[in-house]
Amino acid sequence: MANFAKLDENNKVIFIEYIENAIILDDAGVEQESKGLDFLRTIHKEPAGNWKQCSVHTYANKHDSGDDSKCIRGNYPHIGWDYSPTDDVFYPVKPYDSWVWYADEWDWNSNPHVNTLEDLTDEELAAGTLYRWNDSSLQWEKKHKDDPIEYPPNT
Repeated sequence: MANFAKLDENNKVIFIEYIENAIILDDAGVEQESKGLDFLRTIHKEPAGNWKQCSVHTYANKHDSGDDSKCIRGNYPHIGWDYSPTDDVFYPVKPYDSWVWYADEWDWNSNPHVNTLEDLTDEELAAGTLYRWNDSSLQWEKKHKDDPIEYPPNT
């Protein structure tokens, strides 16, 4: 299946459509995004519909096959995500005001970048301990999995 994201006037993803691969193949058997765009604009009766091809196999600019040349637009989008025409990339919703975009990872992360959280012990894992971001204190905190989640205002 070929995947396409429909964008609104602000380049926000509002719909995901799946169509048969055969629809977007040219006479030589090569995928052509333009054929998918023509098809979608016709069946939805929207000649100016703003659609972008995407790949369910792409996340953080990596393809799950291991062949990153197959990546399409950085990330497989979800409804509410943003599309950057300048970068030709789908961006996830920024989860916290303090988080920054890491282009090398194609994702938002805490700032300062924290990838060195101490490992949880077997006992902590068994007890349901996990890390959650606290945007007020700007740090990761150990919490129990059943503790209420404090959702950021951007969700």
